[in-house]
Amino acid sequence: MTAKLDGKVSFVTGAASGLGRATAIRYASEGSKIAVSDLNQAGGEETVASIKAAGGDAFFVKADVTREADVKAAVDATLKNYGRLDVLAACAGIAHDTKPITDFTVDEWEKVMAVNVRGVFLSAKHSIPHMQKQGGGKIVVIVSDSAFVAGEGQTAYCASKGAALLLVRALSVDCAKLGIRVNCVCPSIADTPMVRDYLGAKPGESLTQYDIPDFNTPEQIAGHMLFLASDDSANMNGQSLVVDFGGLAKSTFPF
Repeated sequence: MTAKLDGKVSFVTGAASGLGRATAIRYASEGSKIAVSDLNQAGGEETVASIKAAGGDAFFVKADVTREADVKAAVDATLKNYGRLDVLAACAGIAHDTKPITDFTVDEWEKVMAVNVRGVFLSAKHSIPHMQKQGGGKIVVIVSDSAFVAGEGQTAYCASKGAALLLVRALSVDCAKLGIRVNCVCPSIADTPMVRDYLGAKPGESLTQYDIPDFNTPEQIAGHMLFLASDDSANMNGQSLVVDFGGLAKSTFPF
């Protein structure tokens, strides 16, 4: 059976850990060459080492997704190393402490919006021209179920994910005529270093101890990211794949 991304080149942001690392590794296992991008150089190089140990092809490029010069340089490095760009997996993202909006500083608000929204914008802006020249490509973004439902004390995060969701939909309209599909995966809580840090969970400690009955593994989310990057989802564009154990379906209303 042919690998789902055989001969493709993928640029994966936020690939030093969590969902980005799992996505990069899964894409590589399906034949894609990987540009591993992150601010965390040590983590990014660990991702590259894991890919190479399994027989894959990858390199690391350090970049801050909120800085246009960094993103452009990372995309240019991908083209220099591999000669093309077929898939953008925008996985970089940050959370914040639970607190009311009145306790947010402008800098805190701007940082969340910069990573979770501007990072997707810049990554897409500099990837699309190369995909267009090739006649097509795929953009897959990690968003969140928080784009649909609000959590107490999560105003900046929810706002940023809602914006990212509509950015995906708007991009899908603009890019359809270019042969570029744009979709996103919207997970509920996943067992990642970011989530563990937020919860204060110890290594190896089950997240069920934090009143979280169901949580995604990075590998599960990577499987959905693969689906949207492959031809298996050829008839999907502008879609949000919600992976939340039926959470949205079970939401109740006071009537």
